[in-house]
Amino acid sequence: MHIRPITLPDYDQAIQLLQQYGDGAYVYSPVWLMQQLFVPVSAACRLLPVLKQPLPQLIVAVKEARVLGLLWLSPDGADNTRWRFEQLIVDPAESAHEVGQKLIGYAVNHFGAAGVRTFIARIESTCMPVLALFKAEGFRQAARLQHYQLAINEPRHPAAASATHSSLMLHSVEPRDAALMAEMYNAMLPVEARNSLHRTKHDFKRRWLNRIADQMSGLSYRRWLVYSPDKRRVAMGCIDLLTISTREVHLGLMILPGYENYAASLLEMAIKKILQGASRPTIHIRAFEFQKELQVAIAAQGFTWYSSTEVLIRDYWATLKPGEQEPAALNGLQGVMALFGGKASPACQQ
Repeated sequence: MHIRPITLPDYDQAIQLLQQYGDGAYVYSPVWLMQQLFVPVSAACRLLPVLKQPLPQLIVAVKEARVLGLLWLSPDGADNTRWRFEQLIVDPAESAHEVGQKLIGYAVNHFGAAGVRTFIARIESTCMPVLALFKAEGFRQAARLQHYQLAINEPRHPAAASATHSSLMLHSVEPRDAALMAEMYNAMLPVEARNSLHRTKHDFKRRWLNRIADQMSGLSYRRWLVYSPDKRRVAMGCIDLLTISTREVHLGLMILPGYENYAASLLEMAIKKILQGASRPTIHIRAFEFQKELQVAIAAQGFTWYSSTEVLIRDYWATLKPGEQEPAALNGLQGVMALFGGKASPACQQ
């Protein structure tokens, strides 16, 4: 069995695996949009350093010209120091654990040695074999996401705005707001997850490649900052809408710690915005498990829970070569530090 980046002869088999067993996310990525051009363009991009890669990567497990499994991973952040496992698919006729183990090991060691500090995977809570595989490969749970949806099948008019709702102010997010968005997101995360899941201001700016892919896929992003009703007018939250079609909307809400009691008002405003553009949408929303007030507001609006996702991370540091200066990012930590099992990451203890 050989583990390597995808080549042109592998493409058809890899796409077939994605179509049969993938979750459909590839339809909105360069993997699908570029068709077979993805392989040569991806090969050319591999001449660049990993931290400069503009495209996702497809790694395949091949035996006698047959693709036994694939791993699709993408940069998760503008600086490319964190990569996200998008899909791990193994042919059911093969030993899933063995093939999966080799694919994950190749990706972690190859990209980690090239400068990637953190790997992240989001896995359905019910997929116990997959969770066990990733945990055996050194991943740990950082958070849990709960997923809800609301199908509005009949025209629905938003209820009269409450006094709190009507006193909130919306501001369309502009490029200069990126630093504020990052500050808000990082403050919302649990302390033990910030070092691994943090974002910078560059992560809240849409890359040119993302914008082109959005246009080709028919996707639309809209974001608003929400300001508090008090005299300080503090940016206390954010409404994030991803419209896949006029009937399918993915809603994200960020709420600054200390303003969680406004969760219901933010959700009410978001639904109102959605209904201004669609009369019978299906709204999807997800919330971290620690966002208790938001989950209460979601239930009050009639959303139905349908799944939960485990957010797994693995931190990676490379050994310093003799005489090499220690990167400032290590904050005084030296040597090889890797995470196995459920032990706390040394990066989260600083």
